[in-house]
Parts: sequence; C-alpha cells; structure tokens
Amino acid sequence: MPACGLLGDFGWLAEHLEHTTSLGGRAFPDWVGSWGCRSNLAKATGLVQGSTADPDSIRAALTYLLGLPPLGWSKETLQMLAVQGHSPHGTLSDLGRTIGSNPSFPFEVDEAAGGDIEFYQLSGRAV
Repeated sequence: MPACGLLGDFGWLAEHLEHTTSLGGRAFPDWVGSWGCRSNLAKATGLVQGSTADPDSIRAALTYLLGLPPLGWSKETLQMLAVQGHSPHGTLSDLGRTIGSNPSFPFEVDEAAGGDIEFYQLSGRAV
C-alpha cells in the first residue's frame, strides 16, 4: 500500500525519505554560513551533519523561501494570510494519524518517538 494522505498518494515520499536518510534521518538539518544565514538561506554555505535546526531557524527559513519567486510573499502578506510555521511537537501526532498502522523508516526511530506515534494510532485519532 503506498503512503497516502487525505489528498491522495504521497508520490514524493520515497525521494524525500532517501534524501532525509542521507542527512542522518533529519528533515531539517542545521546549516552554517555567514552572518544572517539563519533567516536568509542564500547565505548558507553548508549543512551540519547529525544536527537539527532549531524551530525558530526553520520558521525563518520558511519565511525566506515563501518570499522568493514565484510567490514573493512579504512578511505582511504572511501575517495577513495567517501563515506560520508548524509547531515541531505536532509532527509526530500528524505522522501517527496519517502514515498507517505499520510505518517503516529507512532510519532509526527512537523509543520515545515510536511510543508517541503508537499513541496517536491507538487513540482513535488516526485517519
């Protein structure tokens, strides 16, 4: 059964997992660069292997990316549309609700994370 969500199959999932695995199982690896690279990814010069970016940096990066063409959204536009970064603590609950009853990952999921996923699957909140 392919990975799917409310809007259909996740055709991008295999490529995403392969890429994430190459980053040590981190979807948002930390990055380095010149001053200002936390909010301007164009100044980033590399990734920090085995490290995850902090939530504020991830949100700043999202804001930067949405400001690029073709969207070109300003901070004011993002505020008007109520666009904001997803809370990192919600990721496992979302995952547990949408990935099915027997998820498998090409990287190790620690016991705490596995327990959280199982909680959302068994709580009746799974989609």
